[in-house]
Amino acid sequence: MTLEIILIALVIHLYGLACAMAIASFRANAVNRDRRITRLLAAGLVPLLALLISRGVDTHRFPAFGQLEAITWYVLAIVAAYLHMNSRHETRGITAILLPYVMVLLGVAALGLNAVMEIEEPFPGIWLSAHVVAAFAGYALCTLASILALTYLIQDYNLKHKRLGTVFQRLPALETLDDLMRQQIGLAFLMLSISIAFGFVMVRLSAQADKWLTDPKIAATIATWIAYAVLLHIRTRADRHGRRIAMATIAALLLILFTFCGVHAVSDSLHDFVFTATPGK
Repeated sequence: MTLEIILIALVIHLYGLACAMAIASFRANAVNRDRRITRLLAAGLVPLLALLISRGVDTHRFPAFGQLEAITWYVLAIVAAYLHMNSRHETRGITAILLPYVMVLLGVAALGLNAVMEIEEPFPGIWLSAHVVAAFAGYALCTLASILALTYLIQDYNLKHKRLGTVFQRLPALETLDDLMRQQIGLAFLMLSISIAFGFVMVRLSAQADKWLTDPKIAATIATWIAYAVLLHIRTRADRHGRRIAMATIAALLLILFTFCGVHAVSDSLHDFVFTATPGK
């Protein structure tokens, strides 16, 4: 447990510093600062991975159960998705919007340090790991698409009201944001589809297959998948763009968050391992 406290504290320190630098970059020459932020984000992946490995070694299972593990996967996937996008496209300024969200997630994750999940039904490791990795990759890409959508709305507002100062100059152009948003939605839909496919394989292997198929979280997941399928169709086939699509993308993230953790607040679910934990001994 001491090691886990050190690791989560290190991540919070690194990303807290990156967050402060990202916000401050709107007031200064930020070329060098952007590089430092990227390095801090990359460095933070190491303790995040170490935290998951440590929890897996301690519990002798795949580390995907409980508040700490679930949110650690989510943060890890978000940062990795951002770094991949940043390596291929100009995404200056977006970290000032993304990192405050990440810091909130890390704070919630830290609250689960003293809890260790006990699961009733073991799942084959390969299917569970594939399901979890694909799911959180999908969640992260959905989140990144929504951050881009929020940035789009900010830039659209600045442009319409002729506020062309530092914030407008630091953030990407509307066309860039729109294109990146479309890409993230497409990738998110793909990863969510893969996660659902692996999930159904696990259901088939489960001794409680009938209960899993009627689980409210599975229903919420299918509804989320359909929502992103519609959103992707509108973006690609119908070639729709602009403020309404950006707002729809942000609304889709709320559906993702409900599927991720909100279901447990309104209904009993076999997926309750995500946020219901028993104290570790």
